Amino acid sequence: ARGRSMKNIMFASILAAIRSSGATVTVKEFSEKFNLNKRKISKLYRLLISEIELTMPKLTVEDYLIKCSEELHPSQQTIKKALSLANHLKKSILPKPNPRIIAAVSFYVATRQCRESITQYQIAKAFGVSTTTIRNYTKLLKERN
Repeated sequence: ARGRSMKNIMFASILAAIRSSGATVTVKEFSEKFNLNKRKISKLYRLLISEIELTMPKLTVEDYLIKCSEELHPSQQTIKKALSLANHLKKSILPKPNPRIIAAVSFYVATRQCRESITQYQIAKAFGVSTTTIRNYTKLLKERN
């Protein structure tokens, strides 16, 4: 491990183990929790994955919806609606966005339809996307339907 600290290699390995078990932990969350340099951990994590040829499970739209909506405390009806919208969005949006964007947009639209008082900013912050991204994809969705 030329030029890399053992501490960071250890934490990258722990992150790989956590993720390989199917847990939905982001590098950002992991780094913040243990007060680590996100960039270094991310780089070592990718290096580790490629060197030992691990295949990690990708986080799905459903994973993001469940994980990110927890801190916003929506109703069950909103979560069900968001999951339904997410399935529709995955098929209908042409420029394939990442799952986090699909989850955020479907959650935003579901909160509007269910009359939840959760702001676009709160949703953007919880899902780690910008309010502009939510607005643009919501607009795109309305144009297509």
